[in-house]
Amino acid sequence: MITWIENHLIRHGRWIFITLLAVVIVAFVGTIGNTPGCTTNRSNYQAVDFYGYDLNSERDMRPISQRLSLITQLNKQNNNSQQMSDQLLSRIALLDLADTIGIPAPSQGQLVEFLQAKALFVDESGAFNRDLLTRFVDDIEANPNLPNGILALALEEDYRVMEAMNTLSGPGYVLDAEARIQAERYQTNFKIQIANFDYATFSPEITPEEDALKEYYNSNSQRYEIPESLEASYLKFNASDYLGTSKEADADADALRDHFIANRASFVAEYEAKQSNDSTEEADSEKPPVKFEMVQDAVKESYLLKLAARKANEAAQNFAYQLYNLSIPFPSDAFDSFLEENGLALNEIKPFNRNEVSQRNLPSQMLRDAFDLNKSRYYSDPYQQNNDFVVLIFNDRIPANIPTYESVKDLVSNNYIEDEKRRLFYEEGTRLQEQLQTDLTNEMSFAEAATALNLKTEDFESFQASNPPQNLNPAIMQNSLNLNAGDVSPMIQSGSGGTFIYLENKEIPAFDAEDESLQQANNFLQYTNTMLRIRSLSQEIITAGMPASE
Repeated sequence: MITWIENHLIRHGRWIFITLLAVVIVAFVGTIGNTPGCTTNRSNYQAVDFYGYDLNSERDMRPISQRLSLITQLNKQNNNSQQMSDQLLSRIALLDLADTIGIPAPSQGQLVEFLQAKALFVDESGAFNRDLLTRFVDDIEANPNLPNGILALALEEDYRVMEAMNTLSGPGYVLDAEARIQAERYQTNFKIQIANFDYATFSPEITPEEDALKEYYNSNSQRYEIPESLEASYLKFNASDYLGTSKEADADADALRDHFIANRASFVAEYEAKQSNDSTEEADSEKPPVKFEMVQDAVKESYLLKLAARKANEAAQNFAYQLYNLSIPFPSDAFDSFLEENGLALNEIKPFNRNEVSQRNLPSQMLRDAFDLNKSRYYSDPYQQNNDFVVLIFNDRIPANIPTYESVKDLVSNNYIEDEKRRLFYEEGTRLQEQLQTDLTNEMSFAEAATALNLKTEDFESFQASNPPQNLNPAIMQNSLNLNAGDVSPMIQSGSGGTFIYLENKEIPAFDAEDESLQQANNFLQYTNTMLRIRSLSQEIITAGMPASE
């Protein structure tokens, strides 16, 4: 494996695995425009130290967040933002634990073995697939936002985190009775029917009185609060304005080849797409490998644009610094003159609140950071937008406010009617469940009773809890576990309506003391208990690392 990686890197002239092979770690340092206290309002900035990381510092958090994001890809996990946030805190805390108890970095052999076991590189047969690894490495190298050596460093951290988790795992003891209950539940045979109560077709007549609406508004006034908003504008430093200053001499052959190597995947994809559109050759004809000379013009154009973007960044940095250095107030004639000298003009932004930053065609992080600005620190750091850079100018702050009842009366009425419908739907669900149970007692079949109440039914043939029907909602399966034969469940509410479960039959198996199913259940519960223990101890470590004020 090591030989293959070395050959792969030498052949392509790229060294993303240099840390893996030579154990040389290149730390990620490069954050555009981070000059705390200069171009950003830091007067109310408060560091939050968490095991050596400042949780309020983008410079601290960006590198480890990038590495965690990389690991989630390798593990083929689809996490939402809250899960990623939780994992990030846990990762930092467990790395500190690994340092404290002296868990060493993995050897080269351990790291390669750890890499090969990652889900992203395992094919359908369960074997390590080199082609999957190669494509992933190419994708990383084509991403200019990822630093060199990030894959090896992310893997090393993940290895040490896993070792720290193993230390916390413990033996995971399970009682025999617990294993028996689990095995019985898992292999119990169920036969159920369900009846669905459609929320959309439930149309109770609701005519709210004016006094009821006002009382509802007063009780839920915070629901109508308009959050604090900002009035702002921005200055744009276009990379295209600096293309003429990028000299041809800057694009020497070596520089162009390096640029081609660093972004080879994108150049190859673009070239092959163009050839596919222009070529009249048969689709199965063999394609020659794409070489530098074949895409040299595109590489040069891209490289000069990269240089222009760098100069646009420098211009934006210099502009923001001069605002600070010259103490230019805003608004003022001096500010207007400074804009004119630099050939810039303000672009207005429609007022926005924190919930609307993703709805503007501007860097979301810049708009979020804008809420830290004020009239004395009215300009942001430069933020990248494609190849251009923008600086936000703070104009004013619109305080949060609760509108009058009259101005939101229609919205209040709609909310009242919707809440009242939900309440009546729940009450009707209680009545229907009682009626279904009564009809069953009177020797009516469940299907007949449900149909009489205008409910749509579904019938599920006998199945084990370990292998439920694919079209059976997991929530229905979970609630069925707690029913006795002949029971009708309370209405289970969901987004589209409510569901009643009728447990027609329930057969609980019997197990001998030596039954293999008991051992399987014991192993499952041991694993579950271990994971719960790890999670609990990990949360304690996270809590211990947080400042008291947090």
